[in-house]
Amino acid sequence: MMHSNQKRLTLTLKGNSIDQLTLNLHPQAENNLPPFKRRAYFEMPSFIAEQQGISPITFQLAVIESLEELFQVKATQGIQQLRRLLYLAERIYNHGIHIHFLSAPDVYGYESASQMGQHHPEFLQRGLLIQEAGKMLVSLLTQSTMQDKGLRVGGFAIRPNQWQWKRCAETFQYAYIAAKQLVEWSARVDIEPERERFMWVSLKDETRYPVNQGCVFTSVGTAFAAQAYGEHFQVSGSHNQPILFKGQDYLVGPLARINNNFAVLPAAAKQMAYDNNLHFPHVNMHASLQARALECFAAIDESLNLLQQGLADTPLQVPYHLQPGQSCICIEAPRGLTYYQQSVNEQGAVTRFTLVPPTRQNQARIEQDLHYSITQYGLNKSERELRKFCERIIRNYEPHLPKNTHFLDLQLTRT
Repeated sequence: MMHSNQKRLTLTLKGNSIDQLTLNLHPQAENNLPPFKRRAYFEMPSFIAEQQGISPITFQLAVIESLEELFQVKATQGIQQLRRLLYLAERIYNHGIHIHFLSAPDVYGYESASQMGQHHPEFLQRGLLIQEAGKMLVSLLTQSTMQDKGLRVGGFAIRPNQWQWKRCAETFQYAYIAAKQLVEWSARVDIEPERERFMWVSLKDETRYPVNQGCVFTSVGTAFAAQAYGEHFQVSGSHNQPILFKGQDYLVGPLARINNNFAVLPAAAKQMAYDNNLHFPHVNMHASLQARALECFAAIDESLNLLQQGLADTPLQVPYHLQPGQSCICIEAPRGLTYYQQSVNEQGAVTRFTLVPPTRQNQARIEQDLHYSITQYGLNKSERELRKFCERIIRNYEPHLPKNTHFLDLQLTRT
């Protein structure tokens, strides 16, 4: 029986070539998705967050900000500041987990993070510190006792506690040092040779590193607003159908973001890159480790600066009026670009929505990477060797996998 967290890779080998390769990142969802029932607009943020599970705050904010665009809500400086901190917090938390507990065991050749921790306990301790900093920042800005976490259309339900704000700022001073060491460590890792060229896509912002603003930008130079997403990307109704850009696979995530936005990284992050001989844009997917580490440092650096500035003295709630219509938004979840679109009727019910998460956008790119890499690795390898190799490839793209490294259900056929 397949574990609910497992991914399925169907691989058919015919002689010395690959006859079929299909990756299913959500096999349990194939016939298990209930039809969507209309929901009140204010229920949608929590509903989407619960559906996704990964980076729930980020998805919740995406729905809220999409509704605010429709309702013509003008967020104050204080609201914008806290929301940016929340986006950064989940990025820090996710990157801390991925690098220390998923990527590092691969780098050092261990079966799992717990096995690696027996020989490198200080490495995992640093990961826990960074992870805890992101978690603490989320706790500072949300309300665990409220179903919507205190995040709603129009702003925040409650102002953050000032004592907790100060304590969070102190924790981030230690996280800053840890993140600096993390970038230095990542720069010393010998990355594997470049496998194949690929296209990447992310938000691009001319003024600051993107989380929820900017145009959608591709490495081939195409730029467009979120409203034009469906004109460029082939989006079907199937949950497991990969997304293509005009018939081509593409990459979303930390490497795509840094490739498109290196110029607007915080000054301290750019200096860290220069000091450690890290150069972007980078066309090697294995450089995702360095991109993720540098982006983690940048998020901690910016968060620390915002925390030290103190909360802007502007209202954290603004009034709004319900309006029917359609709205959409593109945001950057930790895993990459996310598209969300919804329709609201005159009674304030959401009648239809479309969510395109990062994993679905990376799926075609992962399949192409697997096809090329497995061929280079050797089709005559044992099933166990092939499964471990494929897991490592997939882990480079997908940060939220079981801490047990054996997450892949490989269905291998040789003819």
